[in-house]
Formats: sequence, C-alpha cells, structure tokens
Amino acid sequence: MRIRQIVLGALLALFVGGLNEISLAVEHLAVSGDGTFIISGGASRVLYQHDAASLRVVKRTRVNQPIQDLAVNRDGNLMFIADGVFEPTITVRKTATGEVVQTIPKVQVLGGFGSRSGIFAVAQPADRLVYSQDGYFHVLSMLDARELVTIAHPDPAPFLVTLNPDGTVLAVITRGVPNEEEVKAPPADLQAGPKLTEFKEKHDGKGSILTLYDVGSRKQTARVPFWFSADGYQNAVCGFTGDDLVVLTYGNVNARITEDGAVTLL
Repeated sequence: MRIRQIVLGALLALFVGGLNEISLAVEHLAVSGDGTFIISGGASRVLYQHDAASLRVVKRTRVNQPIQDLAVNRDGNLMFIADGVFEPTITVRKTATGEVVQTIPKVQVLGGFGSRSGIFAVAQPADRLVYSQDGYFHVLSMLDARELVTIAHPDPAPFLVTLNPDGTVLAVITRGVPNEEEVKAPPADLQAGPKLTEFKEKHDGKGSILTLYDVGSRKQTARVPFWFSADGYQNAVCGFTGDDLVVLTYGNVNARITEDGAVTLL
C-alpha cells in the first residue's frame, strides 16, 4: 500500500504541480477502496480530493496543522487525517461534506525516528486502523471510528508497526537492540553485495525483535529475535505478504521476515 502511495504521490506532484493546483509537494495520500478518488495533503495544511481518472482537484478542506498521515475507509465515506507535528491529532471527517465526526488528540508517531510507519497503520480491506497513545496500540473500526481493542506493548520504542490485510494480526518490530549471542567480528573477505551485508548484520552485536499480536484476543502470539536491524538504513517501511513481513529501507537493504524470525535479504 505504501509503495502505491509513493508512486501515486509522484504522479500527483507532477500533474497538479504543473497546473498550480498544489503549491507544495504531495507528502501524503490515500486511495478510496473503489479507486474512484484520491486524497492528498502535506505541509500546506490543505486536504485535496482528486478524481482518480483525471487527477484533478475536486474539493479542498483546510485543516489546522501540517498533515502527517491520511487514510480512507473501504466505502470511501470517511477520511482519517493526522495533523500536527509534536502531538498529532487524528480527525475523522465525512468525505462528502468534510464534517468532523471525531477527534483523537495527542497521539504518538507509530514508529520510531526514521520509520515510515506514519501516525497510523491501516488494513483497508478489513476497515481497521491502529494508532499509538499512552503506551497502548488502539485499533479502530474505520466504518464508524469506534474503538475495537487496545493492546499494551512492552517495548518503549517500536520502530515499525503494521496490520495484516485482514486486520487480525498486529506486527511490531523494534529498533536494533544489543544481542549478546551475536559475536562481533570484522567484515569478512567478501565482495560488496548481499553476502557481505548479511555477514555484517549477523556480526554487529545487535538485532531486532518481532512481536505479533492477535487483534481479536489482544494476546501476544509470537515474540522472536532476529539478526536484521532495519533502523541502520535510515528510513524504512514494512508490510505483510502472506504470513511474512517484508521490510524495505532507504538504503536498499531489504528483508523478508517469517513469524519465527527467519530472515532472507532481498
């Protein structure tokens, strides 16, 4: 989903920027479930609604602070907007009128510095959204913005957070943490490439922890360490592919992680 947003964002920036529809670059966007419209926004503090076929702006809504994240529910009748820098507010609005339905103040950034998890993560096919506040993950129904469950997480600074497409599994990946079982060693006599990267990751004395939760029961179903640390490569995003997680980084060191902590560099 995030990759599709990046591509569409680039197209929108080129198209509407040339028409002076948006004075600043598109930073965040979301696509309706039926693909008929797109919403976008950023530092300009304006929420733009675009016709997906033409990419033209058909509606504008002014918000209070710079937009940090956006989502639309599957039916397209509710928009979820996070605005504000230090203590963002999530505002739920009716798509047709822009009317505010609900506000959730003082939420935390979902992942750590360098993460691109955003203010919230969304499983649009399941109409579920998760955000972080006061040490808990809160899962909402995107049908009516009703809170479904809250889940406490033991790690104070998760780095990547996401939901599976069904909205039934919450995945949390920590920053790199010290791993006493991982023996530090100088780089092997290997040429630059995946093998050298894997060797360095396995011998840098740190790793990450993957924690999985069953959303319905709020129970932790897995907590496994693994040798790859995504936060070492600047920005990162993650998402599910089947039962596995795929992590993409700005440093182009990407990984597939299974629920038992097995890692394959991509």
